[in-house]
Amino acid sequence: MRLIFATANLSMPRDLAKGYAGVDIVGIHSTYGGLLQATIRADDSVVPGANPDVVVLSDDLHDVGDLEAGYTSETVIGRLRIAYPELRIVLVGKNARVDEKAISLGVEHFIEHDERAAAVNLAAMLHISAKSEVARIIAISGHQGGAGRTAVAQGVAEGLAEMVAVHTTRGGVLLWELDLEHPTLGFSQEVDLVGVDHGRRTIARLLNGPPVEGDEDIPRIRDSIVSRDKSHLSYDVLLAPHGIREVMALYQAYPELIDLRRRLDSILDVLSRYYQAIVIDLGVNLIGDPAASVALRAASSIVIVATPCAAGLRSIMTMRAIISDLHAEERSKLVINRARRDDNVYTRYIALQASGVFDTIATIADGANATGFSMLAGKIVGMER
Repeated sequence: MRLIFATANLSMPRDLAKGYAGVDIVGIHSTYGGLLQATIRADDSVVPGANPDVVVLSDDLHDVGDLEAGYTSETVIGRLRIAYPELRIVLVGKNARVDEKAISLGVEHFIEHDERAAAVNLAAMLHISAKSEVARIIAISGHQGGAGRTAVAQGVAEGLAEMVAVHTTRGGVLLWELDLEHPTLGFSQEVDLVGVDHGRRTIARLLNGPPVEGDEDIPRIRDSIVSRDKSHLSYDVLLAPHGIREVMALYQAYPELIDLRRRLDSILDVLSRYYQAIVIDLGVNLIGDPAASVALRAASSIVIVATPCAAGLRSIMTMRAIISDLHAEERSKLVINRARRDDNVYTRYIALQASGVFDTIATIADGANATGFSMLAGKIVGMER
């Protein structure tokens, strides 16, 4: 959920981002003018790339520039509605007068009795779950092809499955293949999932079907998942579309990639309420791929996989910029896969480039086994505390 704020209470958006799942804060402004500049052009058209789902306005902003420009909560709401007809708008006030104003404007609202509780009230209004109530989401990432991301994702999912209890109301671990352009998981000899149900269980079912909106859609989601009961694995698997026809049909169904991102976002939101842990295997297109955007922003941990070679070094240099842009340094760690290629010089170069942005938590050696991946999973979980 993408939120943008015009508020004097800066702790509200920060507390929301820190404590609640699925929150993407795309802007925090202390004036109405700043908010309008970020979202609306002078002709009341949409600012490209803004795309907020929710705008939160404090009713008590008193900036001189706003007063001179004639910006009030009423005028701002009117212009936002012209540019974004489907936008949710929340008006926050200090006293009961905000009730009458919000009712007359037809927007959602709440009274902020205590600034420290504002994030809690806003989360309740928007039906956003606290991070403690949703799954650990671990994105296995990197900008290097052939680095071994899928093997690491499988190993981490296996390791987490040993640590996570399966309840009657919540599942255990899900491995979600989100490399939409170059899926490989279903064809690997170790997994061999394409033979299950003749390969019909993929994310394409959910993306081409009705929207996934809440817990009531969990049975439909599970119909698209290869469950551990149907394979020899200890975790469930949600496969990417495999086959050029499925992929082409997917992109034809979503000519506007922002719509695909929103659908994936809603699916992840529901999955995170059902599973205890979700491991997401991403492709290398991390900049233009809407699936990567959803996973990296939602992940509680981002694990970057690289091999010690020139391509791995370039990957780390690219990932530095991506992670910094996401402000995800505290969530990101590096795994050097020396099982694919072993070079002490490049290992040092990569560690040097990663230093200060993300730390190396593990080096995978040739012959890595289940015990090693279980330890890696434990390190990933431990770094979230």
